[in-house]
Amino acid sequence: MLAADVTDSDGEKKISVYLKRQSGKQMAKKLGVSKINEFASTEEASYFKETSKKTTLMVGSADELHISNSGKSIRFNSAVACQMIK
Repeated sequence: MLAADVTDSDGEKKISVYLKRQSGKQMAKKLGVSKINEFASTEEASYFKETSKKTTLMVGSADELHISNSGKSIRFNSAVACQMIK
C-alpha cells in the first residue's frame, strides 16, 4: 500500500487505498468486481460494484496521486475505494 485517503463531503463519504504491486484487473478479480466503469478516464479498465443502495466498491487502474500542497505525485498500479452516499 502506497497511500490511503478518506473524504467526507456533501453527499458522500469515501475511503481509498492506493496500491503499488497489484493491477486494477487483478484487484477487481480478487474482490469480485466485474462491471466496467465506462465513464472512468483511465487507460486501462476501471471497475465498480454496487454493494447496497448507498455503497459502491470501485477498483481503478494505474494513475498518479497528487499530494496536496507538496507539488509531488506518486505513481500507483491500482486503487480500491468504497463510496457511501449520505
